[in-house]
Amino acid sequence: MNVRALHIIGWADSREAQDQLPGLMRRLILATAEVESIFFPSGESVSRSGVDGMLNAKDATPWVPGGKSVWEMGCDQSPGSKAERDYEGRRDEADAGTAFVFVTPRRWRGKQEWATSKHAEGLWRNVVALDADDLEQWIERAPGVGIWLGEKLGIAG
Repeated sequence: MNVRALHIIGWADSREAQDQLPGLMRRLILATAEVESIFFPSGESVSRSGVDGMLNAKDATPWVPGGKSVWEMGCDQSPGSKAERDYEGRRDEADAGTAFVFVTPRRWRGKQEWATSKHAEGLWRNVVALDADDLEQWIERAPGVGIWLGEKLGIAG
């Protein structure tokens, strides 16, 4: 099942994506990282207050920072604006021992520049931004998750 970035971008417009994006992240993390603790509520739980996800990973992967991280995500048409709002909203909770991760199922051309500039502020141990292209590559490493998402998207084999 080949879930591509364009499939993910198309899914981003659906209400289901808003509810299930944290669940997709949880599945990808559990399929590809050694986890000490994880909390990524999805479905109707996405409307609760607080961060969208919390993770403590034993080691880093290409998409998951090692150690503690907080995750924010959004399907907004303007991922840079959403990332900025979420980052600013967590400024008072920043911890130099924790990484901040923002995920969007959209393409975001300025993601690396944004993450680099935020990391330079020194509030968080690391700042990571992931977009639809990153998700496509990550899903390739987790075929079971690709099957799950492909079925949701109606993509055959």
